[in-house]
Amino acid sequence: MKRIRQKLDKMLFEGQGQQLLWLSVTSVVVLLILLLIGWMFEGMKWQSIVALFMDPGNFDSPEGHDIFRIATALLGAFFFSTLLISVFTNIFENISSSYKKGESIYSFKNHILIVGSARPLKSMLCAIRDNSDLQRKSILVMTASNVETLRSKMEIQLADPAFFDRISFFHRERNYLKYLKEACADKASMIYVIGEDGEPAHDALNIHCLNLLEELCGNEGAVIPCYLIMEKHFTLRLFNYMSSKKASRLNVEVINESDYAVEQLLKESEFLPAFRADDERRLHLVICGSSLLSHSFATIAAQICHYPNFAGSKTRTRFSLIGFDERDRDSFLASYRNLFDLSHFRYVTTKGTAETPPRSEFGDFLDIEWEFIKEPLMSPSVNALLEKWATDPKEALVLAMCYLDDETNTFMSLHLPKAVYESGTHIAVHQNDSSEMMDLANTTGMFGKVFIFGNAHPGEDLLFLNRSSMGKRVNRVYDSAYGNPPAKDEEEAWRRLPYAHKQSSIISANSIPLKLRCFDIEPTEKDIRGLSDEQLACLSEVEHRRWMATQLLMGYYAAPSEQRKDRSHFKELKTKKFIHLDIAPYDELPEEEKKDTLIMNNIPYIMTGK
Repeated sequence: MKRIRQKLDKMLFEGQGQQLLWLSVTSVVVLLILLLIGWMFEGMKWQSIVALFMDPGNFDSPEGHDIFRIATALLGAFFFSTLLISVFTNIFENISSSYKKGESIYSFKNHILIVGSARPLKSMLCAIRDNSDLQRKSILVMTASNVETLRSKMEIQLADPAFFDRISFFHRERNYLKYLKEACADKASMIYVIGEDGEPAHDALNIHCLNLLEELCGNEGAVIPCYLIMEKHFTLRLFNYMSSKKASRLNVEVINESDYAVEQLLKESEFLPAFRADDERRLHLVICGSSLLSHSFATIAAQICHYPNFAGSKTRTRFSLIGFDERDRDSFLASYRNLFDLSHFRYVTTKGTAETPPRSEFGDFLDIEWEFIKEPLMSPSVNALLEKWATDPKEALVLAMCYLDDETNTFMSLHLPKAVYESGTHIAVHQNDSSEMMDLANTTGMFGKVFIFGNAHPGEDLLFLNRSSMGKRVNRVYDSAYGNPPAKDEEEAWRRLPYAHKQSSIISANSIPLKLRCFDIEPTEKDIRGLSDEQLACLSEVEHRRWMATQLLMGYYAAPSEQRKDRSHFKELKTKKFIHLDIAPYDELPEEEKKDTLIMNNIPYIMTGK
C-alpha cells in the first residue's frame, strides 16, 4: 500500500502527460463499472449515468436508486472537479518549473549551440545579436549552472527583450552524449564549447565534450564550425603534438581566450612601434603581473615582434616580465625549455642579476631575449627602471597590464611614473567587463596612449568568425606550391592540417600588418612588386625569425649546430623527435629563403583574398 501511494504521489508531482493519462484511464474504468451496475441492477439508460457522472447537477433524475445516484454523482465530482483541477494545475506548474530550470526539451535545427555559460557568454550573445548574418538564428545555451539565475542575469545585462526571446536555456552537463543529442547538436549551424567558470577540469571536460560531438555528428552532412575554448597553455601544447584527424563534419578551431585577446590587439592596432632596417632602437615590451594572461601576452608577442634591424645591428626585442618570483620564472622556463635553450634571459632581484646565455652547442641567432623581475610594479626599484627605460632614446618602451581583474589593471595603468606618460609610452590594459574608465583616461591625454584589449573592447571578433581567414590563405599559398597533390580550395587545404600548422599559419598572417608598417608599404601588388631584392630578402628573413619563435613555442626543438649540417634525417627528426633542422640562422637555409619569399610575394592575396 505504501509503495502504491509513493508511486501515485510521484506521478502527480512529476508527470505532465502521465497525470492526465492516469486520470483518463481511471475515470473510464470507474465509468464503465457504473454503467455496468446501472444497467444490470438499476435499469438506467447509459446516457443518464454518463450525464450524472459528468454533472452532479443531474441528481434529481427519477431513474435509479438514490444511493446509486449519490455514489455516481460523488465519484463524478471527485474525478472531474477535484482531480481534474489538481492535475491541470500540476501540469502547468511543472511545465513552468521545467522551463525556468532549463529542463524542458525542444527540437532545434540550424541553431547556434553554446555549450557552457563561462564569462565570454555575455559578449558572445551581444556579438550574435549585432551580426547581421545571424539575425534569424535561434540560440541554445546548454549549461550545468543554475538556469534561473543565469537567465535573470543575461536578461538584465542584454536589455533587449526581442533578442532575448531567441535564446533558450538547457540545464544539462556537457559530458553525456544523451544530453548533446537532446540539444540537437548534430543539427546545429555553429557550436561553441566554452565550459563553465571555476571548473578544476575545464579543459578535460571540453575535450571530452568535443569527442562526444564528433561521435554524434559523424562525417556526413553539412560542415559544422566548432570553436573549442581552452584555458591552460599546456593543453594547447597537447594539441600541437596531435596529427590531423580523419574527415569529420566538425570543423574544429581550438582557441585560448587570453591568447586570442592578445592576437587581436597586436594584429588590429598600432600598439607595437614599427622599426626600419636602419633603426637603432629596440622594442622593450614590459608585461606586468603574473597570470595566464601575462603568459599569453609573452608567448603571442614573441611570435609577432620581429624587426628588420636585427639583421644589421643584432638588436633583440626584450620582454620584461614584472612580478615574477622564482616559482613563476621556473614554471615559465619549464614550459618552454626548447625556447630558452636558444635565448638570452636573466633574473633580476634587489640582490642582483643572474644572466643566462643561449647554450653554446646551438648558437646565438634568436632576435628576442627575456628578463624576469621579481619585484612588483609599484615597488621603488621597478619604478626607477621604468623611468630609465622611458627616457632612453634607444628604447621603444611599451607596457601591458595583465593582472587578474579589471580594477587592478586600471589602477596600475593610472599610477605609473610620470616619465612613462610624458614619453608617450603605449600602454595596453586588459578589460573584460567595461572599458569606460580607460576610455576616460585616454581623453585626458595625461596617461600616455592607452590601448584596451579583452572582451570589453568593441572591435573584438568575439565569435572567432574571422580569426583564421588570413591563416587559411597563408596555408593555401604553401599548399599550392608544395601540396602533393594541392587541395582544390582553401577550406579543403585547411581541413587537412593538424592543429599546430593551423596555429603557425594564423600567426604568420597576424604578423603581416607589422611587417608592412616596418617597410612602409601597402598590401597591394604594386607595392609588393616594387620591393627591391634587398628589401624582399630582409622581409623574408624577418618571417623566418618569426617562424622559428612560433615553432619553438609550439614545442619543436632545435638541433645542435653540428647536427644541422646533416639534413638526411630531416623528416624522421621532425616527425618522431619533434626536432626541426630549419630552426637555424637564416643564412644556413637556402631552401627556406624560397618559402619565406613565397609568403612575402603573396601578401596582397593573404590580406585581401584577391
